[in-house]
Amino acid sequence: MGEHHGIPGKTLLASVVAGYDVAARVMDAAGTYRLHNARGWHSTGTVGSFGSAAAAARALGLDAAATAHAIGIAGSFTGGLWAFIADGAMTKRLHAGKAAENGVLAAYLARHGFTGPAEILEASWGGFLSTYVPGLTPPRSRHSGQTHGIMRSGIKPFACCAGIHAPLGALLDLAAEHGLRAEQVARITVRGTAQAVRQLGKQRVETTLDAQMSLPHSFAVALLTGRVSRAEYDDRVLVDPAVRELALRVELVEDLSFEDETPKVVEVETVDGRRYIGAHRFAKGHAGNPLSAEEIDAKFASLASPVLGQAAAQRVRTIIGRLEREPSLAPLLVALTPVG
Repeated sequence: MGEHHGIPGKTLLASVVAGYDVAARVMDAAGTYRLHNARGWHSTGTVGSFGSAAAAARALGLDAAATAHAIGIAGSFTGGLWAFIADGAMTKRLHAGKAAENGVLAAYLARHGFTGPAEILEASWGGFLSTYVPGLTPPRSRHSGQTHGIMRSGIKPFACCAGIHAPLGALLDLAAEHGLRAEQVARITVRGTAQAVRQLGKQRVETTLDAQMSLPHSFAVALLTGRVSRAEYDDRVLVDPAVRELALRVELVEDLSFEDETPKVVEVETVDGRRYIGAHRFAKGHAGNPLSAEEIDAKFASLASPVLGQAAAQRVRTIIGRLEREPSLAPLLVALTPVG
């Protein structure tokens, strides 16, 4: 945050929690993830701006009035549409970063006296809820004030959309239990909602983003390689004939009995007529089935080391591990800057 690199780590952690709580409350008020996104809004971009503004305001030490203005200003920056799903465009990547930028800008504007609407969420005309989810009666927030919304969050072990994780875990369990190999699979059917089919059902992919949002591609690479890491979504894998052919044998279909946005039931039919069914209530990495500390460290290293180098990545990991005791964020920002 510019001249505020001296923000202590403890303040940063409190700011992140505050920001996540605000974003979670807004998401609840907007009718939860499923209804908001079903209208075509990508909540990372829309709700993320509010969370970022709250976090930035907390880190800058704004009072209640200025924080309210920051959140109100952020409401004019909200955006993010699911149109990228059709052609695998890169805008999905933009939404998270832009939301973070929006919140920081909103907090700095509020700090310097710029005002935002006090009823940015609940205004009957032009408010976030009435505009983004018209006709919805917002449910009461699930937050009791005693628990933080961030505790409902998870960390993805696989390099694909979170909506794919539960059925993917079920597939991997079936493969391990029954010794299933790709050449033995005649067809895989996954049952989910209409929203899941629209969002995750693409069988033919052309870009990395396409593939990461594709349940068929993710199932194919999982069966063929036993891995679902970032490497399984590189360009060379996208054009692999074996991956593309197997993906065509994986179909995500609508089941009217489903009310959750995540497809859960996996049915595998083999070429010799066997049939296996599996399901995961909570995906690996979900708050109800969390990753271990060792698994989180391994994921961090796999993503950070190729960018920062192994030594610098370990330095970042060490600083984050003691963040509450760090007097300033400056060492972390230095460690996060790739050499050259």
